[in-house]
Amino acid sequence: MSQDLDIDEPDAVDLIGVVLSKNPDGKFDAYRISVVDGNVTLTSIHGGRDRLKKSALRVMELDLVAISQGITRGEIEFVD
Repeated sequence: MSQDLDIDEPDAVDLIGVVLSKNPDGKFDAYRISVVDGNVTLTSIHGGRDRLKKSALRVMELDLVAISQGITRGEIEFVD
C-alpha cells in the first residue's frame, strides 16, 4: 500500500512520532508530532482523518515506517 505524504518537517528534530486523537464525530484522526527547540508541531497525516480506530492505527503504523525510512536515509536527524 503506497502512501503519499506531503509533510513539511524540519531537517533536525528533538522528537518525532505519531499521535491519535478522537474527533467530535467519534472517529479518529492521526497526526505526526515533532518537537524542535521546545516547539510542538502537529501535522495531519495524509489519509488519517475521520477513520475508525483500527484504520487510524494502520495509517499511523505506515507513517512510523516512513519516519524510520527517513531516519535511515538521513532525511530526519535528531539534534543534541
